[in-house]
Amino acid sequence: MKKMRLSRFIVFVVTALLAIAIGLFFIFQDSIVMKSVSKPVNTAVSTVDEILNLPFQLIDGTKQLFKANSENKSLKRKVEQFEGQQSEIEKLKEENTALRKTLKIKKSFPDQRVLSSKVIVRSPVSWLDVLTIDLGEKDGVTKNMLVLSNGSLIGKISQTTAGSSSVKLLSNTKNMDEIPVKIAAKKGDVFGILTHYDIESRTFEITQLTSSLKVQKGDAVTTSGLDGQSTEGISVGKVVSEEDNSNNLSRKIIVKPAIDLSDISHVTLVGD
Repeated sequence: MKKMRLSRFIVFVVTALLAIAIGLFFIFQDSIVMKSVSKPVNTAVSTVDEILNLPFQLIDGTKQLFKANSENKSLKRKVEQFEGQQSEIEKLKEENTALRKTLKIKKSFPDQRVLSSKVIVRSPVSWLDVLTIDLGEKDGVTKNMLVLSNGSLIGKISQTTAGSSSVKLLSNTKNMDEIPVKIAAKKGDVFGILTHYDIESRTFEITQLTSSLKVQKGDAVTTSGLDGQSTEGISVGKVVSEEDNSNNLSRKIIVKPAIDLSDISHVTLVGD
C-alpha cells in the first residue's frame, strides 16, 4: 500500500510539473499575455530599485551640497582677497600721485619747506571746515603753512601737536582765513582778498580788488603772498563770473576752486 501511494504521489508531481511547463510554454509563446505579465513585473522591479537607490541618492546629494558649499566659501574668500588687493592698489596709486605732486611742488618752490602728508581724521559734522593730518611739529609743520591737494590750495595749518596737525579748509564758512590772491587778467594782474566760500554754488568770492582792469571768465587765480606769511604762486582756481563792478572795493569776483574740497585724502604742505 505504501509503495502504491508513493508511486501515485510521484506520478502526480511529475504530471503537475509537466502541466506547469506546458502552460508556461504557451504563455511565453503568446506576446500579449507576455506583455501583460512583464509590465507589472517590470514596474514592481523598478519601484523596488528606486526605493533601494533612494538612500544612496540622498547621500550623494548631501555630498554634492557640502562640496558646493565648500566651493562657494572658497570663491567668497578669493573675491574678498581680490577686493582687498584692489582697494590696496587704489590707495597706493593715490599715494603715488600725491608724492609725484609733492616732488613737482618742491621743484616749483625750491626755497620753501614742502612736506607730504595723509588725512587721518575728517568728521562728517565738520567735513567742510577742518581735517587732521598725520604730520606735526616733530616733522617740521608750523602754523599758517599753506595746505594743497593735487597741487591746489585747500586751506591753512591752524593748530599743531607733536604728531598731527589741524587744517582749516577754505570752505570753512564759520571762520575762513582771508588769503591774498592774484588774478591773471589779460591786461595785467589784479590783486584782491579771498574772503568767502558759498556752499550752494561751491565757489569762492574775491573782494577788495586793487584794480579796475577787466577780469574775464577762465582767468587763473593764485596766491599773491602779500600777507608776508603765505607762499606766492599756488593755484586757487579760475574766474567764473563778476558781480557789482561799480567800483573796485565793491567788485566781487566769483572763483571756482581748482580742487574738489569734499574729496581730500593726501595733502602737501608749503611754508617757510
